[in-house]
Amino acid sequence: TNLDNLTGSTQKTTSVLAQMQDLVDKGLFNPEQIDTYTQRLLQMGIATDKIPTLMHDMASATVGSSTSLDQASGKMQTLSNLFGYMNDKGELSVTMLGRFSKTLGIPLLSQVAKDMGMTTDQMATLGAKVKVTASDIETAFHNMGTGSGEFSKSINADSQTMEARQKALGTEFDKLKLSIIGVSDTGNVIQGGFFDIV
Repeated sequence: TNLDNLTGSTQKTTSVLAQMQDLVDKGLFNPEQIDTYTQRLLQMGIATDKIPTLMHDMASATVGSSTSLDQASGKMQTLSNLFGYMNDKGELSVTMLGRFSKTLGIPLLSQVAKDMGMTTDQMATLGAKVKVTASDIETAFHNMGTGSGEFSKSINADSQTMEARQKALGTEFDKLKLSIIGVSDTGNVIQGGFFDIV
């Protein structure tokens, strides 16, 4: 496959994907998305052995800045576009980084500036003199997603919370559907309901 060509072997591909299986198990991404994002990262020049960590860091940031798993998945798609753009251009301008940060709702610009020892204002002043590389993006996500970073631990806590919320909403919706047709959530026919009249 294309992924095997990028990693260098089927064995490496299998190993890398296995290290990201928990992202699929938590319902954050499907296997096809993992393949796509992995390919984009490899094409950007990210080392194969660094990809699982980077994917987890990015997942932490997208989940931590989202209100639903669907929104987090959408943000990962935007990140995939960012990787594609960087693959084409080789680097990212401060302006483009700002646009992606705003679209994502993730403080990527401020984290990159911090990692470079600057404020976002200083970065904006330097403008075209500052070129953001794939390595800068990797470092920013790592610093946001680990240790005392803004989104550390969010991949577990927030995905579980969102999942619980979605399940609770689903349960409430099921109860509402049953009550509309005249059946209680325990399966008994409600007096005066549709099935009681029929």
